[in-house]
Amino acid sequence: MGEYKIEDFSKPITPVEGAKTGVFWNIDDCPFPVGFSPDMIYHQIESALSEWCNVGNMSMWAYVDEEKGHWSGKGDKLLRDDRLSHDILLWQMDSPVDYPNPANLIVVSDKVRDHTYLFETLGCLNQRHYSVMLVTPTNLPLTPDWPASLLEEGAYCFGQET
Repeated sequence: MGEYKIEDFSKPITPVEGAKTGVFWNIDDCPFPVGFSPDMIYHQIESALSEWCNVGNMSMWAYVDEEKGHWSGKGDKLLRDDRLSHDILLWQMDSPVDYPNPANLIVVSDKVRDHTYLFETLGCLNQRHYSVMLVTPTNLPLTPDWPASLLEEGAYCFGQET
């Protein structure tokens, strides 16, 4: 299992080699369990994802409402989704698919399907050989095995439609 670190964006980011996973989590749509430290959250997510993919080097982004910590004004959800789209595209530039090692993209947000550009971007990244999982946590309760149950019940994997 890896370690988490807070990225210093004032320094150039070097592309990630080998297996890599980018996790983009909308905390308003799916809050983290109360009382979990950042280390616990990171390791719980990494452990749950390891059942689904070769996680490799994992990076995480979390998105919140201004009143809870980040954006403000009308259209908060749209701004948050636009920021999420922007961050995903920046991550994929730094995290190219390094065949045979996977590049996994996990997005946890309720309203991505309503954001046409973002949904189409995820589909395009899947076509570029990123393994893309969209988790829509509508009405899923926090359970002791969080986030494994969330990933099992609320996940849509691009390219695995039946």
